[in-house]
Amino acid sequence: RLTAEAIAADGLTLAGWVGSVVDSAFADDSPRFAANVALLKRALPAPCLGIIPHLATADAPTAQYYLSLDALLPLATQEATP
Repeated sequence: RLTAEAIAADGLTLAGWVGSVVDSAFADDSPRFAANVALLKRALPAPCLGIIPHLATADAPTAQYYLSLDALLPLATQEATP
């Protein structure tokens, strides 16, 4: 949330956010994990673009499968329209 506040303070718009699971044991605690993600979705003024699970080998080609950029498409259209 502090990053979202810093973005707003700079006069910018937060287009979206991505969650990442650093501790697989936390993600295994389904109710706590779900509550944390739900809290972020309510608190942040932008859509969640995805939650990347804990990956043994983290790389962009693998991570991309957990992301959806559909929420950004309307923003791209607005920027392109004069």
